[in-house]
Amino acid sequence: DRASWLRAGQALHRMLLRAATRWVFASLNTGPLESPALRALVGARLALRGAPQVVLQFGTSRTAPAAHQERISQYGQRTMT
Repeated sequence: DRASWLRAGQALHRMLLRAATRWVFASLNTGPLESPALRALVGARLALRGAPQVVLQFGTSRTAPAAHQERISQYGQRTMT
């Protein structure tokens, strides 16, 4: 039903935001589950009551310091930030 879809989307949104605050990011992929045979296999292996809808891959991010960017001022002069 529509309310269940909405609650599931809200829960996923909260989880992804919470993970991002810890530099953990997700990749969402539905392609593999377009195959009925693979969808059934994944559902059976995970003992799901329904059909799997998305594959989530989580990983951490290692970031480099921000690079200085050159900007053009309103007067056409270059400035460094």
